[in-house]
Amino acid sequence: MKYVNPAFDVDFYGDYLQCLVLYALMILVLALFFLFIIGVVWICACVTRKKEHGRTSKKAMNLAILLFFIAVICFGLLGTALTGNELINRGIRQSSTGMANINRNFKQAINQVTDLNSTKSIAYQNVDNLIAVVHKKINDKHLSNDTEIERIDKLLTNLSDGIERMADFSTKLSETLKSVKFLEKVKLYGDRIEFERWIIFIVLLIIMVFVLFLGIISFCRKSKKGAVAFSAMGIIIFLLTFILLSIVFPATIAYTDFCLDGNGYINEHVTSDMISALNFYSICESDTSNGDYPRVFEIDKMGQVINKLRDSQFKLFTILTNNFPEDVDIEEKGKLINIDFSSILQNVGSLETSLSCHTFSTNVSELRQGFCEYGLFGSFILLLGLTSLSVMLWILLLIISKSWHVFSRLGTDYVEVDEDDPFFPRTNDNIPVDIYGTHVFNPRTRFANSMDHEEPSTGTTTATGNVPIGGNATTPLLDGTERANTHWQRNLTTTSSLLASAPPGTITRESASHIRVTNYSNNDATYHQYDKYQEQFDV
Repeated sequence: MKYVNPAFDVDFYGDYLQCLVLYALMILVLALFFLFIIGVVWICACVTRKKEHGRTSKKAMNLAILLFFIAVICFGLLGTALTGNELINRGIRQSSTGMANINRNFKQAINQVTDLNSTKSIAYQNVDNLIAVVHKKINDKHLSNDTEIERIDKLLTNLSDGIERMADFSTKLSETLKSVKFLEKVKLYGDRIEFERWIIFIVLLIIMVFVLFLGIISFCRKSKKGAVAFSAMGIIIFLLTFILLSIVFPATIAYTDFCLDGNGYINEHVTSDMISALNFYSICESDTSNGDYPRVFEIDKMGQVINKLRDSQFKLFTILTNNFPEDVDIEEKGKLINIDFSSILQNVGSLETSLSCHTFSTNVSELRQGFCEYGLFGSFILLLGLTSLSVMLWILLLIISKSWHVFSRLGTDYVEVDEDDPFFPRTNDNIPVDIYGTHVFNPRTRFANSMDHEEPSTGTTTATGNVPIGGNATTPLLDGTERANTHWQRNLTTTSSLLASAPPGTITRESASHIRVTNYSNNDATYHQYDKYQEQFDV
């Protein structure tokens, strides 16, 4: 065990992130160990299960009550986890709103710096033109007062140097404000990740609520099938809870480290001046009358430079007016320079307002408070809820795996099928008796289709000797034809002779009455066609 440096880092090959991955793997291994214990207890309960006698109903009721209360506790812990998830979401949304306002204000300041640079370039060009005009006028007039010429050159130099100093300040401020691009990326990716994280956690936690609700129903009914089914689904939500815990636990550690000591990571992407400015905004008092702003932006120095420029401008044009009265070129250049310096002064004043404390203090407070207070507090609640829920689910599954056989299998009520049921019609109950030829050797149905039965035959057998019966099923077999008479007499004789010529030992009547025909007379040629014929039927 050792302390890593830096305290927060997202480098995959660094010690810090590898430690977080190790924490996640340890939690998953612990989940597999708990699952192994549940499996062992379940197997032992199945092997050593004995039939319960006596007070089984009371034991089942006590078990159902115990499981019900544990499931209710799991519901409460799920509610705690959902509360923590919602607090994280609200904190992130609040910090996202504050960061959006900060980015917008910084972009506005960048635009004002751009305008300041444009005005500065124009002013510098006008000052160069004024210097050229003044030198030309001095040469044309042959001004001999060296003191005046020296003062004019000094004031012109002050104007040029002042504009260059303004350029240096604006360039440095632009470099500092460019860090806003990193803040924009943080907001974009943060919003996207937070939305996906919130959706995933909501869906998974709702699934757990649904499974627990089904478990409570099965416990209240004392159903063995319901308890076994809940065990299967309970193992799924048990593993799901530990997977979420393996993500939340290292994420909470990283979350805490970032809020406590994340400046090292931020310094890699944001300038130290920007960090100093944000720290200033987080502790400053929002007072519009003071016009307070971070000193690292050097806006006060820019104000001092512009004031010196205005003083130098006033002194310069006073001397030029005395030495070159009513000179049109000098007056024209003086008006342009005056306009430029007025624009520079307005831009500096706008920067003071845009970068002042009252503009950023509320937004920076929302950013810090939402991310490192509400979000971190919600993360702790979520971690506590998931940890307690994992333990309670393990206890719940352990109790079920040990005593599920106490519950009884619930019976299923028989429902009589109605005649009008479209899925179970009764129309196939009236099937012809001679379908598929099953009536061939049944004496009760052998000639059922001849005269005394009006039900149509299916024509699937030749038991009647292929006797033509015409187009109607009720046509008598004795229709006067020679073929019909021959078959009729032969079949009729066969039946009567069979009973008369049977050996005495073969015709017996017991409690289960049978008539067996096993031997035929060798002298009767009529029976030669039935040498292997045997018939057995009930009387």
